[in-house]
Amino acid sequence: MWVCDFYRVCGKKYIDLLQLRLKKNRIFKQHRKGYIEDEAFDGEMAAITLAFKRLDVPEAGGVTYDEVRETGEHLPGMAALWDIATPEERYEMVTILLEPEGPRVAQRA
Repeated sequence: MWVCDFYRVCGKKYIDLLQLRLKKNRIFKQHRKGYIEDEAFDGEMAAITLAFKRLDVPEAGGVTYDEVRETGEHLPGMAALWDIATPEERYEMVTILLEPEGPRVAQRA
Protein backbone atom coordinates (compact mmCIF):
# COMPACT_ATOMS: atom_id res chain seq x y z
CA MET A 1 0.00 0.00 0.00
CA TRP A 2 2.92 2.34 0.65
CA VAL A 3 4.03 2.26 -3.00
CA CYS A 4 0.54 3.22 -4.17
CA ASP A 5 0.44 6.18 -1.77
CA PHE A 6 3.93 7.26 -2.81
CA TYR A 7 2.96 7.03 -6.48
CA ARG A 8 -0.22 9.05 -5.90
CA VAL A 9 1.59 11.77 -3.96
CA CYS A 10 4.81 12.05 -6.00
CA GLY A 11 3.62 11.09 -9.44
CA LYS A 12 4.97 8.85 -12.15
CA LYS A 13 7.68 11.26 -13.27
CA TYR A 14 9.34 11.30 -9.87
CA ILE A 15 9.22 7.53 -9.55
CA ASP A 16 10.68 7.14 -13.04
CA LEU A 17 13.47 9.52 -12.05
CA LEU A 18 14.24 7.45 -8.96
CA GLN A 19 14.25 4.22 -10.96
CA LEU A 20 16.67 5.72 -13.49
CA ARG A 21 19.02 6.82 -10.72
CA LEU A 22 18.96 3.32 -9.21
CA LYS A 23 19.61 1.77 -12.62
CA LYS A 24 22.50 4.15 -13.23
CA ASN A 25 24.06 3.21 -9.88
CA ARG A 26 23.65 -0.52 -10.62
CA ILE A 27 25.31 -0.12 -14.04
CA PHE A 28 28.23 1.80 -12.48
CA LYS A 29 28.75 -0.93 -9.86
CA GLN A 30 28.55 -3.72 -12.43
CA HIS A 31 31.06 -1.94 -14.67
CA ARG A 32 33.42 -1.23 -11.78
CA LYS A 33 33.38 -4.91 -10.76
CA GLY A 34 34.03 -6.01 -14.34
CA TYR A 35 30.65 -7.60 -15.05
CA ILE A 36 29.97 -5.17 -17.91
CA GLU A 37 32.47 -4.33 -20.67
CA ASP A 38 33.22 -0.75 -21.67
CA GLU A 39 31.18 -0.88 -24.88
CA ALA A 40 28.06 -2.22 -23.15
CA PHE A 41 28.56 0.27 -20.33
CA ASP A 42 28.70 3.19 -22.78
CA GLY A 43 25.52 1.99 -24.47
CA GLU A 44 23.66 1.63 -21.17
CA MET A 45 24.78 5.05 -19.99
CA ALA A 46 23.67 6.64 -23.28
CA ALA A 47 20.25 5.02 -22.91
CA ILE A 48 19.96 6.27 -19.33
CA THR A 49 21.02 9.79 -20.36
CA LEU A 50 18.38 9.80 -23.08
CA ALA A 51 15.74 8.61 -20.61
CA PHE A 52 16.72 11.41 -18.20
CA LYS A 53 16.38 13.97 -20.99
CA ARG A 54 12.95 12.65 -21.94
CA LEU A 55 11.81 13.11 -18.36
CA ASP A 56 13.07 16.70 -18.40
CA VAL A 57 11.30 17.61 -21.66
CA PRO A 58 8.10 19.41 -20.74
CA GLU A 59 4.88 19.13 -22.64
CA ALA A 60 4.15 22.19 -24.73
CA GLY A 61 0.46 22.75 -25.11
CA GLY A 62 -0.21 19.13 -24.20
CA VAL A 63 2.13 17.81 -26.92
CA THR A 64 5.02 15.56 -25.96
CA TYR A 65 8.38 15.10 -27.65
CA ASP A 66 7.39 11.64 -28.88
CA GLU A 67 4.24 12.99 -30.55
CA VAL A 68 6.25 15.67 -32.35
CA ARG A 69 8.79 13.08 -33.47
CA GLU A 70 6.07 10.74 -34.69
CA THR A 71 4.42 13.52 -36.68
CA GLY A 72 7.78 14.46 -38.20
CA GLU A 73 8.16 10.93 -39.53
CA HIS A 74 5.25 11.62 -41.92
CA LEU A 75 6.93 14.65 -43.54
CA PRO A 76 9.21 12.73 -45.95
CA GLY A 77 6.18 10.86 -47.28
CA MET A 78 4.29 14.10 -47.76
CA ALA A 79 7.29 15.61 -49.56
CA ALA A 80 7.41 12.63 -51.93
CA LEU A 81 3.70 13.01 -52.68
CA TRP A 82 3.93 16.77 -53.20
CA ASP A 83 5.33 16.47 -56.74
CA ILE A 84 2.47 14.28 -57.96
CA ALA A 85 -0.33 15.88 -55.94
CA THR A 86 -3.02 18.05 -57.49
CA PRO A 87 -3.39 21.64 -56.26
CA GLU A 88 -6.41 20.56 -54.18
CA GLU A 89 -4.39 17.75 -52.55
CA ARG A 90 -1.51 20.14 -51.86
CA TYR A 91 -3.94 22.57 -50.24
CA GLU A 92 -5.26 19.74 -48.06
CA MET A 93 -1.72 18.72 -47.02
CA VAL A 94 -0.84 22.28 -46.00
CA THR A 95 -4.16 22.67 -44.18
CA ILE A 96 -3.54 19.49 -42.20
CA LEU A 97 -0.08 20.70 -41.16
CA LEU A 98 -1.35 24.11 -40.09
CA GLU A 99 -4.40 22.98 -38.12
CA PRO A 100 -4.52 24.71 -34.72
CA GLU A 101 -4.93 21.38 -32.93
CA GLY A 102 -2.02 19.91 -34.89
CA PRO A 103 -1.72 17.42 -37.71
CA ARG A 104 -3.99 14.43 -37.64
CA VAL A 105 -3.77 11.14 -39.44
CA ALA A 106 -6.79 10.51 -41.64
CA GLN A 107 -8.87 7.57 -40.55
CA ARG A 108 -9.68 5.04 -43.20
CA ALA A 109 -13.07 3.39 -43.39
